[in-house]
Amino acid sequence: MADARVSWIERLVKSLLPVDNEKWQGLMEQDQGKAKKDLAWFLDTAPQSSTIFFYLKSISEYVSQEGPATATGSRAPSKTSGGGSGSAAAGESGEGGGEGGEAEPPMERQKSMMMGRELSCPPVMREVLCLGVTSPGEGTLDRACVYFQKVVEDKVDAGAMQASVVFGCVEGTFLKDLEVLMREIYLPALTKGKHGGIGARRRSLAESEAMEEGGAGEHGEGSEHSGENGAGAGEGGDDDAERQAEEAAMAAAAPAPEDEQSVIQLPAHIQDEILASSQKFTGHVHQTMMQVYGNVNIRIPAVDLEALEASEAVQYDPQLLATLSQAVDEWTKIIDNVLAEESHRQFENKYPMAAIDYWRDRSSKVSTVYEQLQLPAVRKVLEVLEASEPPVLQLFQESFGQLQLMHMVAKDNVKFLTTLERHFKNLANGSMLTIVETLPSLMNAIRMVWIISRYFNTDGYMEPLMKRIADQICDKVEEQINVNQIFSMEPTKAMQIIMDGKNALEKWNKVYLETRYKIEESATDHRWEFDQQTLFKKSRYMSKICQDLFNIAQVLDQFYKFLGPELKEVTGDSQGIEDLVKEVEALKTDFKNMKSVFDDFNAHTWESLFTKFNERVMQIEQRAIDFLNRSFQNLRSAEGAFKLLQNFKNIESRAAINKKMAEKFSDILTRYGHEVRQFQQIFRKNKDCPPISKSCPPTAGAIIWARSIFHRAKRPVLSFRSMPHLLQQPEGQFACKEYVELGKEILEYEQRQFEAFQTTAVELAVQLLKNNILVYDQKKKTYVVNFAKELQLLIREAKYLDQLGGFELPHTVLNVALQQDKYKEYVEQLGLLIDAYNDAVGDLTPVQQKLLHKQIVELDKCLSPGLSPLNWNSLGINDFIEEGKAGIHRFRNYRVSVEKGEERIQS
Repeated sequence: MADARVSWIERLVKSLLPVDNEKWQGLMEQDQGKAKKDLAWFLDTAPQSSTIFFYLKSISEYVSQEGPATATGSRAPSKTSGGGSGSAAAGESGEGGGEGGEAEPPMERQKSMMMGRELSCPPVMREVLCLGVTSPGEGTLDRACVYFQKVVEDKVDAGAMQASVVFGCVEGTFLKDLEVLMREIYLPALTKGKHGGIGARRRSLAESEAMEEGGAGEHGEGSEHSGENGAGAGEGGDDDAERQAEEAAMAAAAPAPEDEQSVIQLPAHIQDEILASSQKFTGHVHQTMMQVYGNVNIRIPAVDLEALEASEAVQYDPQLLATLSQAVDEWTKIIDNVLAEESHRQFENKYPMAAIDYWRDRSSKVSTVYEQLQLPAVRKVLEVLEASEPPVLQLFQESFGQLQLMHMVAKDNVKFLTTLERHFKNLANGSMLTIVETLPSLMNAIRMVWIISRYFNTDGYMEPLMKRIADQICDKVEEQINVNQIFSMEPTKAMQIIMDGKNALEKWNKVYLETRYKIEESATDHRWEFDQQTLFKKSRYMSKICQDLFNIAQVLDQFYKFLGPELKEVTGDSQGIEDLVKEVEALKTDFKNMKSVFDDFNAHTWESLFTKFNERVMQIEQRAIDFLNRSFQNLRSAEGAFKLLQNFKNIESRAAINKKMAEKFSDILTRYGHEVRQFQQIFRKNKDCPPISKSCPPTAGAIIWARSIFHRAKRPVLSFRSMPHLLQQPEGQFACKEYVELGKEILEYEQRQFEAFQTTAVELAVQLLKNNILVYDQKKKTYVVNFAKELQLLIREAKYLDQLGGFELPHTVLNVALQQDKYKEYVEQLGLLIDAYNDAVGDLTPVQQKLLHKQIVELDKCLSPGLSPLNWNSLGINDFIEEGKAGIHRFRNYRVSVEKGEERIQS
């Protein structure tokens, strides 16, 4: 019975590859079913992550005159038929890969012919299906290949094939596909919420495709060192891998749209580590792709080089020498083309990372040709031609010498520039603070490169690199300090951004000079004699502009702080303040309309605008001072004005305004004296009939009103005590005198109010507490609780006066106030008792009243102690309430009996 797992694999292979039943059966039957054993091993016992490959291979068969067709290109007799497996035996480690038959290469065919083997007819080509374990066979990546990878440790179950085995199909250009996948999917996904720079990634991808198609992307219009043939960058995959990692990092540093979110939720340090590894891997993929699909290939002549090397008659064979010379001539032209292209290579931009890209790209191009020319076959061709010394050999050697020099220079330059890459990335992607922190270590690394490098120790190489660093810093500062954005921010935030940019510019100049001094102190022959005008002209000018911008932002900040809500509250002139604010806002207009403020070409325009700005600031200052003079003559509150002045002591406003504000303290004291007189007038006018809150009793309310006036007059004095010298001024002494007089007058008023209350309070409390707790209302024919309103008012007065403090209440009044809760409880219980009485007696019919006359009299006797002798001083009030409740309950029982009797009589 067929294995369902193998059938599943068979269906997938047939759907992904042009495989029919004949090819599949050929694979299964070859080598006594070796492919079946390999599949069984893969599905049953292979360890996790094991992989098998299915691919098609073309084999050629020759028909001999003496025998049947023979497949060529096989490495063993057992593999001469179609569909060879070449996989590891079941139960083994799985290492090693099977190979199918290969077409006999031209060199082998020529060698066979030279040995005397003749073929009777052209080869017959046919396709066979092959199986590889762990890796596909050599030479199979030019066509599609289907792979299956085991993702479980145990035996694969037939019902869980898709969960246990992953599969896919890769084409001959799978490296290109892998690079696109990494650049367009995984790297952006790993870039934490930042857009990886679609434009940058697509540009990089387009460059890669251009290099694959014809190397056009590597052509430039010029080079800083175009006159020197020696220049290139590192060798092999590592250098280009680093370049690719850098490109991805640059893309990742691009600002993200506001709505873009990170698609991978990982801790930041883990995500950064994965991203760095992915970038490095992408770089290796790109370099491998360039090596595999590169269009610069050295053609080896189709001759038996080993036979030629052993033969001494080669130099007498003109046709053979011509063939070899033609090949060398082609190599020379390839070298010359590469040299010409590299001599015209141009830097992508003016920043330091472009220098690293420049040398790495050159290395990628030069190394490809240089390494091919080091192949043994090439060396053999050159050795054969050395005996005859044809002219093309000398031309080749000259061109190869230039190529070798370019390769050496590139290798050395990239090696040392790579040590600066991390710092260059910080300059390109970091904040101003990062740049300031990076510059010392960067310049120290550059000093080491200057001392050790064989090429970057001359002005011709190092000065342009320094210029690139300067341009990077200047452009970053210019990007950070956008005038339109700066003047739209809060001035304090704008000042911080401007100062950060200025610090970065000044740090660049300072660190350069410090490093230069260290080099001079080291007594080395290589000193930095670079043109400082070239390196620092722009940064010094930008630093000056930054200082001007900082001064502008500082002026705006000072005006905004001065013209704030506190000033509006004190002066009450909102419109006047708004007019001044509009004038301050107008100060920004000219600067916002100016383009390229950091371009020294506009220096004259900037100076003119800055001078005009200072003149307008002086005008606004004068208007602000005039406004202060008008406003402080009509102050709304001396206390508020004083606090404002106190606040302005800690606010960095304009010096002229601060000075004028300091002169306003005397105006505040004058205003305070006027306020005290106003308080005195209000007090005298209303003291006989003071405005009292509804919740306050008369005496306490009058005292509270008087104290509120005193407290309003007292608050400014407490504030003035923080500046004692103010009260020593004539205005201060006069204001204090009026304040003291008002205080004495209010204190006397309080004492009179309390004495009047105290005189009547004791007698009134004693008299009202002697009242009986109940009275009988003859009109309403009911009982009423007899708790006097005067006694309630007396208790409230006592409580308020006690809370106010400063008054010694009589013992009797205080005792009554303390028993307020008890009296309140008595009043509530008595009220409920009377309600129950009225409910029981009030709605009796005349007949019922006659029948229950005796019971009504008994009930009235129960309540009669409340009419006399019980009063509010009595101790038996609770007992009286309980007896009254019991009497009402007995009466209700009698009433119920009578009502039932009435119902029986009526029925």
